[in-house]
Amino acid sequence: MPKFKDYNQGQIMLLPPDIRDIIPSDHICYIINDVVDNMDITLVEETYLNGTALGGASALNPRMLIKAMFYSYSCGIRSSRLVEKRCREDLVFRYLSAGVSPDHSTINLFRKKHLIGLEKLFAQIVILCGQMNMTDFSDISIDGSIFKASASKKNTFNREEIAKWRKRMRKILREANKIDKRENKKYGEGRGYDQLPPRLADPETRKAEIKRLMDKMSKLDIAEEKIIAKQEKVKHETALVRKASQHNNHNIVDKDANLMKLKSTKVVRPGYNGQIATSNQIITAYDVMDEAIDEPSLMLVIEKSEENTKQPVKTVKADCGYWSKGNMEKLEGTEIDAYIPDRRKSFEEKGMRDGTLSKYHRNYFKYDEANDEFICPEGKRLKLKITNRDKHDKTKITGKRYFCADCQKCRAKEKCTTSKQKQICVDWELEKMKTIMRAKLNTKEGKRKYLERMYDVEPVFGNIKHNQKAENFLCRGKPMVKLEFGLTCIAHNFVKISNWLRKEGNREQFEILMRRRACA
Repeated sequence: MPKFKDYNQGQIMLLPPDIRDIIPSDHICYIINDVVDNMDITLVEETYLNGTALGGASALNPRMLIKAMFYSYSCGIRSSRLVEKRCREDLVFRYLSAGVSPDHSTINLFRKKHLIGLEKLFAQIVILCGQMNMTDFSDISIDGSIFKASASKKNTFNREEIAKWRKRMRKILREANKIDKRENKKYGEGRGYDQLPPRLADPETRKAEIKRLMDKMSKLDIAEEKIIAKQEKVKHETALVRKASQHNNHNIVDKDANLMKLKSTKVVRPGYNGQIATSNQIITAYDVMDEAIDEPSLMLVIEKSEENTKQPVKTVKADCGYWSKGNMEKLEGTEIDAYIPDRRKSFEEKGMRDGTLSKYHRNYFKYDEANDEFICPEGKRLKLKITNRDKHDKTKITGKRYFCADCQKCRAKEKCTTSKQKQICVDWELEKMKTIMRAKLNTKEGKRKYLERMYDVEPVFGNIKHNQKAENFLCRGKPMVKLEFGLTCIAHNFVKISNWLRKEGNREQFEILMRRRACA
């Protein structure tokens, strides 16, 4: 007979076990527990009413809920119902919640109402990373990624679609009113039995349908007002921002979400643009934008990083999406050493190297500085005809336009241009900026720095989207989406801290810091 160890599910334990004896000693939950116990959560506590003065039951301890939220996001669990389930069944959750099982409504309300100071909590965690010498906060990388919103494309309308829907709904409402009048005339208060459309045949169904249509018309009215406001907002923006801005659309489910192309599927869906700054894969700042373009976020994310880390940024690396004349001018007014390629750099340089760039590309047009003219590959001259000036400062030249008068007789016209005349538009100040930046990026140090960006910030989005399962947002509206994204970024930083502490000697340093904070 084979022998087996005793198996008795009804065995009563003499002494209750300590959950900490079951959880591995290097588990991330201990890091979260110690850090949250030593955090300043005054801003969270101030969102609660004074229960002693007003009476009523005491609220759950916010530290317990913060621990549960931080750990759940690090595991890729964002649903309040799943967090409730884990608090009942999962040993680690039960350790962090001290055996308390908050229901999903309490968890969701806490996330929505009491975590208004989340950015301050995030900053405390970032500073802790600095105190442990995990990275150099003066050198950061910036990037953005599109996240799907909790809304469908079919609920996104432009002004033309709004007009069509209104016309369609008015027709349905007129039809319903006619039926009501006909029924009342023929049957009085009784029910009519003539042939009616199925959705309008029953009076109760008809009333519900009318109410639904009226609600939708009200939402469409709001949507049109929002579109007008968006158009007014981007009126004075740069051409690039206006082009990328979805100012002609509005989603009636998530009012802040805009149509954006998802990188994974290349499909256009309502979404948000999550922006982060990282240093050695530690997130130092985050934000959420409702436009797909990255350019307007550069200086904002740099300022947030400096605010969170309490250190000035000396080096910043970003991809070509952040390049603009305005951003370069702002960076020139600081001591920041930037490594940001312009949008055409890689395409043009690669094309010139392998010979795929057209012979009549602008790069092959020579500039005659003495006459302020361009010479095309066929030897014809493009002369200056238009000088653009700043709207507010007429002395400031923003660009020059050069035209060729000999294109109609040229044998290479079809290869060179589809217009009547070949034209070249140049902002010489911008060209100077591009030349300087390209020369910097082509140096050995420049190539090394830009390569750092690729393995610093891009893997962070990979961890967030795949390991933490945060490819889309569950909340709606920019404030709640930003809070959800902040929890995701905090969870990522906790994972980095946990991995750091597994290295020899770092755990002792962390424990010393926690003791100092407890005594402070």
